[in-house]
Amino acid sequence: MSEEFEDYFTEVENSLSQCVGGRDLYALKLAHKNYFRIKTGFYEDESPEEISNEICMSINEMVKDGKVTCNNCQWEWKLSEGGNDPYTCHKCGYKKNQLLEHLINERSVTDLPVRTIVREMTDIVKKEIRGEFFLPEDSTGEMNYDFDGLPLFTIEFDVSWDATISGEYIVDGRTVDEGDTIVIELVINPSYYPKNLYGIIGDLNDIVRHEIEHVYQDAGYRDSQEVRMDDEEAPTTKDYYTQSHEIPAEIKGFRRLVKLRKQSPEQVIKDWFNRSKPVHQLSDEDIDELTTFLSEKYYEYYGRKS
Repeated sequence: MSEEFEDYFTEVENSLSQCVGGRDLYALKLAHKNYFRIKTGFYEDESPEEISNEICMSINEMVKDGKVTCNNCQWEWKLSEGGNDPYTCHKCGYKKNQLLEHLINERSVTDLPVRTIVREMTDIVKKEIRGEFFLPEDSTGEMNYDFDGLPLFTIEFDVSWDATISGEYIVDGRTVDEGDTIVIELVINPSYYPKNLYGIIGDLNDIVRHEIEHVYQDAGYRDSQEVRMDDEEAPTTKDYYTQSHEIPAEIKGFRRLVKLRKQSPEQVIKDWFNRSKPVHQLSDEDIDELTTFLSEKYYEYYGRKS
């Protein structure tokens, strides 16, 4: 990176920080995610402010059809008439109308997507076929899942059957392509099928909701402390589960199981870690410690009567 381009990149990053309410870590991630757009702007002599405004516009939920809606008083104005600070409300003076974190009704926003995706996966499992499936394309022909309140994303669902594995099944997931794709791997022990189908469906609910939370994070819908930097090396010990971006994903996935199985968070969490031993290689002591830790986090988020 030349010194001249580095200065240009820094100016874009600083403008992005102002745009997202001073969340420097998130601004840095946005800048790196849009590196080639910034580089193009540099060569085409576009101003850093133009580039940062374009990036912010592309992800700003409050800007639609060229209009901005104030998050504080709901006043609406044309972006083109906003002057030097187009995101500051001219009625109440509120400044943080760019990427405000919304309090989302999770059940109304995420329940339908999770149910839809798990149903499509379950249909594949019930056919007892193996292979890699690209959803929703292989199910509905659509190229992306497009749910209200969620960023666009796709799923790669890898299903295999193996009688040599320890236990009834193994399920694991991750996001790739900067959060645009969820990869879910399911290994089924045919010796236990179909009696293990109930457990599989439950854990698919958990893993899908877990990874959707990472989709939210990577798209900028969550607080800066939940932003995962691409160059961060993930811990390989129990500390992996205590990372600031993993905790909300874990407890929201576990909440699906708490509701489905009508069990306590402690029971759901401990059972999940025990089922996942082949994947995560945790000791019984680690599992007990994480069960206590994540149960407390669950109660902090949802309360003890949820």
